[in-house]
Amino acid sequence: MPQLKEAYYKLYDKIVAEQLRREKVLTLPFENITPNEEFYLDILYRHKGITLSEFARLAKVTKPGATHIVGKFEKLGAVYKNHSTSDKRVYYLELNEKLLTYYQKSYQIFDDIFQKLESKLQPEEVLLLLKLFGKMEESL
Repeated sequence: MPQLKEAYYKLYDKIVAEQLRREKVLTLPFENITPNEEFYLDILYRHKGITLSEFARLAKVTKPGATHIVGKFEKLGAVYKNHSTSDKRVYYLELNEKLLTYYQKSYQIFDDIFQKLESKLQPEEVLLLLKLFGKMEESL
């Protein structure tokens, strides 16, 4: 399977290079963010208004770990908690406006790149690829 791994790396490198080229003008509105923290912020963007428990599950961290991560983001002003109107014990995690704008632009760039890739595939190839992605995802 070395060929599959090499094909994956080749495609990955091209996607990342293209995204970085297009994102030159974009910078995260916070300094000293680790790759893990950027991953966590990405989760919060893609799953708008999730609870702490949902965040912990998606980030694959413990609830105390999620509390620590969210606390750090709150201190930075990156994240705020929006309390539920029906249950005050429940709150939803939201990104600040600067991060929302950053991720909207970043995801638009990625969507454009992905659309370009997808346009090269026939409908049956897309279905096969979806099936293969699902199979691969099950192993993680």
